[in-house]
Amino acid sequence: MWLSFFVSWTLQILTIIITKDLNSFNAKLGLTATMVSPLLVTIGFIISNRSLRKKILWKPNKHFFSMSFLAILIPTITAFAVLLIMKYLHYGQSGWFGFSTVGVTISGGPFLLGLGQQTWLFFISNILITATAYSLLTGIIAVGEEFAWRGLLQGILIERFGKINGILILGFYGLCGTCQYN
Repeated sequence: MWLSFFVSWTLQILTIIITKDLNSFNAKLGLTATMVSPLLVTIGFIISNRSLRKKILWKPNKHFFSMSFLAILIPTITAFAVLLIMKYLHYGQSGWFGFSTVGVTISGGPFLLGLGQQTWLFFISNILITATAYSLLTGIIAVGEEFAWRGLLQGILIERFGKINGILILGFYGLCGTCQYN
């Protein structure tokens, strides 16, 4: 656990010192390595200690793939529902979307099927394809932390400290890890 923390913090500090611009491509590459580093450390532990392989809780299965669809769909629908509620209540206005009965005009953002005037069907397709692509991209990066923390460490902590204390310890550790990215 502490080795993962040390490696990821070291990578982050080196990225900040070397790149000096967190918006640069090299900084993004360094910060990506920071998120993948727990996976690499965990794999190293699993290779060097075969008994740890039995303790891995996180294994993709048929439920993983069916839940992935919902994990993409629900936040996407929630984001647009909040956007529409805020617009309807006159609490804010979207800078990227202009909604009408015939379709949507997208004026900004990283939408994979493009910007401009779109029918509702094309707009929904654009949103779903973009959400899926970016979720997969960030998911590949985040899997490093999840495999280490939830896949291996959570089971070990629960075994050692009990379910509630083990999850609380892991949650506190995760909170400290999250602080490094803010």
